[in-house]
Amino acid sequence: MMSIWTRSSPLVGRNSKVLRRCNRCFHSGRIQHVQRLLWCGSVLDQSSSTLKEVPKDWLLAMGMQEDVEQGISFGSLASSFSHSLLSYTTLPPALPVQNVIPQDESEPPRTNPAGLHKVVAIGRNTFGELGSGFSSQESTWGMVGAGFEGAGGIETVRCGLGSSWLLTKTSKDKDASSLLYSFGNHTSGQLGVGGISRPYAQSEGGEPQLELYSSPRRVPIEDDIVIESISSGLDHTVILVRLPNGTQEVRTCGINTDGQLGLPSVQFSLPSFKSIQPESFQPPLPPTEEDPIVGVAAGGDSSALWTASGRIWCWGNSEYAQALVGGEPIDRIDVPTEASSSVASVLQGAKVVDVKFGGSFVVLLDV
Repeated sequence: MMSIWTRSSPLVGRNSKVLRRCNRCFHSGRIQHVQRLLWCGSVLDQSSSTLKEVPKDWLLAMGMQEDVEQGISFGSLASSFSHSLLSYTTLPPALPVQNVIPQDESEPPRTNPAGLHKVVAIGRNTFGELGSGFSSQESTWGMVGAGFEGAGGIETVRCGLGSSWLLTKTSKDKDASSLLYSFGNHTSGQLGVGGISRPYAQSEGGEPQLELYSSPRRVPIEDDIVIESISSGLDHTVILVRLPNGTQEVRTCGINTDGQLGLPSVQFSLPSFKSIQPESFQPPLPPTEEDPIVGVAAGGDSSALWTASGRIWCWGNSEYAQALVGGEPIDRIDVPTEASSSVASVLQGAKVVDVKFGGSFVVLLDV
């Protein structure tokens, strides 16, 4: 797998045309704080046991040549065990165009529009999770295709098992509403893009029929909704949304064979996001205006949420006691059930601030 580290500042290719032209101009300043993308491990046919800078050739091979030459700033990074997504924004030229001396005097300087938001993907593409417009059995890399928008840019990217998510903003305002896009495997409804709720469709030969989307598709949600958190399990997804009136809702979609949606009425799967009503929680969820929900987590076939006061509710598969309820293994938990008392003795007065599921286990961070 690939590990990547970045430093928050603009990236300009050290050997880019912009820098070559800068070398021919008189200036008193110097370019500092170059953002780097570092990796180690195994990527396609390359391997390294130590962190090193991602070769420029890799970025060019992904279709980023003109953007890298002018300058880019990396934004959000996400990875699953099989693929990774990386968002970036194009930057203005390092120097005003009128001050740049072309290498070829007959060729006017060319620049790309600044402020464009793009995503590159690398890894397996079995289910179209790279968003390249096709699926394949071989690992590859490239740009996520067109099909997403948002004047406020890409807020975050997320990766699930054979699925990918892009969260954008409708404007640059702090409280701007969200737009959500997904691509990859939707066979169990985990992308939330709609369809018929049913067990796996079958081909004429009786084999399961996969439902795959290899390009970004808009997830239908209401206008003026702000998505505050998103998390994916094996075949289900949980999001935390804020409504225009300020209240919060937890919504789920995907498979429900272990109760991971928190919606007992869903027998098999749900292809669109649906809210879990506060009264369905055990005990009922208090008004979010009084105790805001801080985050949601999905992993394996389990789900959770936690609040500002440190209370935690879990549901779904808990055959290894990973859902924390009761402090013992439970085959399935169909509705969100508070687990605060089960972890109180361990927390010793601290409160939960983050939760991550790893399939058969759970990790909590307190403060």
